Order: sequence, then structure tokens, then C-alpha cells
Amino acid sequence: MNMTYSFLQSQLGTTIIGEVIATSMLAFFTAIIAFFFTKRYSKQVKLAKKLKNHNIDEIDVGQISLKDIKFIFKKAEKIQIIYVAGGGFVEANSNFFQIAQRRKKRGDRINIQFLYAQKGSSFLQEIQEMEIIAGIRAEEKEINQDIDRVINLLQPFSDLIESRCFSTQYRLPVIIASFRTKSKNGVEKLITRVWMQVTLPPDHSDLCVILKGTRVKQYDSKYDYFESDDEESVSPSIVEMAENYFETIWKLSKKSR
Repeated sequence: MNMTYSFLQSQLGTTIIGEVIATSMLAFFTAIIAFFFTKRYSKQVKLAKKLKNHNIDEIDVGQISLKDIKFIFKKAEKIQIIYVAGGGFVEANSNFFQIAQRRKKRGDRINIQFLYAQKGSSFLQEIQEMEIIAGIRAEEKEINQDIDRVINLLQPFSDLIESRCFSTQYRLPVIIASFRTKSKNGVEKLITRVWMQVTLPPDHSDLCVILKGTRVKQYDSKYDYFESDDEESVSPSIVEMAENYFETIWKLSKKSR
């Protein structure tokens, strides 16, 4: 804008009238640019604001980023994970599970809950048949093998992870991570982050849309309670939905063996 103003000034001269005209023309050009910019991006801005009101920060595709996974296992106090099986996730990120395990041995506060499907359940059988029909699973490769795989992969972390299994209904892959932090004025905050992978069988969780959400609660020392400090958040909240989703399945599920 300074270059535009200098150009106008050079064409109109440095008199008071020239200055006024140059300033007016610059304001006019600025208004025109702002108008077209607002018109072009107003829908995106409105959508972003609407998503934010429901605690959704970002929409992505593919897998959860390595950066996010590293952050979760290095910093979170509570991690809740749900997959149909999840063997691929555990195997790909075993080094981060090891980091979390070392944190626990050092005395850090960390709790991990892992939910996966019950081996031999009718739920798994139907998923398997859908994948065979879609041509993404060979008939001789049973999905029960995937459950055996995740059980074996989780075994070295039995001191870190409590696992349970479910047997009915389709489950969206979800990771919920909770962190405690303090603001500059010393107020304690509880930050909950959610990665919800929206996918539909027979497709696997590596082909999905990821909804990323965040909710921040501030500690109220008067009532010994964490309350939301986001007054603009409205129902439904992606974070609260994910928490209720996991907690109710966890309570209904049997402890895995």
C-alpha cells in the first residue's frame, strides 16, 4: 500500500490537494480489495467459525500426523484410544508407546485406555464379509488375526495400558488426549484434544476424514472443579460427544484377556 500511495503522490504532486486526492484514491482501492477479499472468503470464514463453535478446530484426511502422535504420548496425562483392531496403529507407533511407558516408570501421571473389537464377535464377522465383498480382504485372511495381532502388540505395555473389547455396533476410530497446564497467571487448565476418524465400512481407517477438536477448561478453586472457559461453544461439542462415546463403550465392554 505504501508503494501505491507513493505512486499516486508522484502522479498528483505533493500539494495539499494532491495529498487529499492520493489519500482518497488509496482508501478507495483498499475498500475495493477488502470487498472482493471478503466476498471470496466469507463462506470459509463463516464455516470455520461454525466449526469452532462446536469445538472443531480442523478437518484433515488420512492418518493422524506423526507430530500429533508424538505430542500425545509425550505430554498427555490420559489417553483413550478406540479402533476395530488397531494393530497397525500400535505397530507404527510402538516407539511412542515406549516413551509413555518410560514416563510412567519415572512417576509421571499417565493413563492409557484401549478399546478394540471382541475376537469372534458377529460384529467382526460382518465387517469381514463386507471387506471380502468390496475386494479389500482375502477370504482366507480372517479379521480375527488382526485382533490377535493387537493383543500381542499390547502385551509388552500391560503395565501401561488397560484394554477392553466391544462386540456390537460400528465404532469410529477415536483418540482422546487430556493435558494439564498452567497459564501465565498460574491458573490451572485442563485441555482435551480429540482426533475422530470418520470412515465407513468396508473402508479402513486409513481412508477417512479426521475431525480435530479442542476444549479448554479452567480450574475453579472455589468449587474444586474444572469449568469451560469457552463461552462461545455450543452443543453439540465434538469433544463432549467423543468423551461420552468412549466412556459409555468402556463401561459396557468386558475386560480383555
